[in-house]
Amino acid sequence: MPKKLRSNLIKVSVLTIMNKKKALIIYGSSRKKGLTTQMANICRNLLSSSNWDYDVVRAYEINQKPCIGCLECRKTGRCYIKDDVENVRKKLVECDLLVIAAPTYFANIPGPVKNLFDRLSGAVVDANTKPRLRKTQQYLLITACNAPVPFNKLAGQSSGSLRAMNEFCKIAGMSCKGKIALPGAQKYTTIPRKIEEKIGWYLLHT
Repeated sequence: MPKKLRSNLIKVSVLTIMNKKKALIIYGSSRKKGLTTQMANICRNLLSSSNWDYDVVRAYEINQKPCIGCLECRKTGRCYIKDDVENVRKKLVECDLLVIAAPTYFANIPGPVKNLFDRLSGAVVDANTKPRLRKTQQYLLITACNAPVPFNKLAGQSSGSLRAMNEFCKIAGMSCKGKIALPGAQKYTTIPRKIEEKIGWYLLHT
C-alpha cells in the first residue's frame, strides 16, 4: 500500500474515532431481567449497532454513599465524597446522549437513582443554579409502571417518575430527545413491539 494512501486511511480512522458519539446509559432497576432493564438493553443494542460508544452505569451496583446535602459540589462542580460517583460525573459531562431507564416506585424513581441525582447536583448546576451541561447533549427517559392506562398518568405514576428524571436533565441544560412509559407492566414479560419501535425511533431518528 502506498505511504500516502496509508497515511490518509490512518487520518480517516483517527477522525472517525474522534467524531464517534458517546452515550451514557443509566440502569435504574435492581431487576436484571425486568422490563425497565429490557428497555435499557434495547437502547444498548441499538447504539452498539449504530456505531456509538457507550458506557453503562447500574445505580444499584455502583458504590455511592448518601448525599449529605452540603451543596459544596455546587461551588466545585464535583462531590467531595470519594466513591464511584466521580466516575459517573465524568461520563455524564462527556456524553452526547444520556439514557435513563428507571422503574416507577410510588409515583417516583427508585432510591439509588434519586441519590445519584443528588450526588451529581454540582455536576449539572452551579451555586447560582446555572446549568453546567450543554443544549447539544440530549436525553431519553424510560420507565415502566404497573398502573394501567389512563391511571399511570391520572394518578401520577409513570408521569411522576418521568417528571423526576426530566427535572434533573432539564435543570442541567440538556435537550429532551423523548420520554417513554410502559404502563400496565404486570401484563408483560417482554417488551411490546410498539414500545420497542418507539425506543428505536426516539433513539435514532430524532
